[in-house]
Amino acid sequence: MSRLRSRLVVMVNVSVLALMGVLAYAAGRNALQASEQGVVRAHRFELVDATGEVRAVLGFSQAGDPALLMLEEAKPAVILQVSNQYADLSLLDADTQSRVTLTVTRDGDWSGLKMADGDGRPRAVFGLAINGEDGVSEERECSPFVHLLGGDKRLRAGFEIGPGEVPSLCLRDREGTSRAEMAVRGDGSPSLAMCNAQGKEVLDLPSAGAL
Repeated sequence: MSRLRSRLVVMVNVSVLALMGVLAYAAGRNALQASEQGVVRAHRFELVDATGEVRAVLGFSQAGDPALLMLEEAKPAVILQVSNQYADLSLLDADTQSRVTLTVTRDGDWSGLKMADGDGRPRAVFGLAINGEDGVSEERECSPFVHLLGGDKRLRAGFEIGPGEVPSLCLRDREGTSRAEMAVRGDGSPSLAMCNAQGKEVLDLPSAGAL
């Protein structure tokens, strides 16, 4: 009886070992096939340096968008992320404050470079905006612009080349009221307008058609 029991134990052990061998072979073959195909699938990748410190992470943001994060001294320094609405690249300072951000909307209607101060307040924006159709042609115009903002985040000065290739410069006071505007009209004539604190025009040089 004991011999029969011993034989059964041996047979079970041999069967288990054989099954484990088959599974290991199958797993190894699948891994080899995946390696041969050059495909590696994961939800997160971490790049570490010689000391084991994480220097870069490829994964997903909290919103579920793919993102690439590069770190310096365990702090984010560069962030690249893409969503169904935009793609942007942010450069951060040692305090993890975003100082420069390059953004492109997925529909292509806006692209720009934003520069912020140490408190994260935007102070300068350089960009391209696509204006809507003029109702006559199907072409949409691209307008480059430069916006300079004060510490209160209000626009203080703006330069743009608007619809009809008309360049203009606008200066605003602390309340955001336009106080001086200079432009070159579509017919090539220059214009200079000045406004009071209520935004009412008090000077227009020259009058339309004077030059």
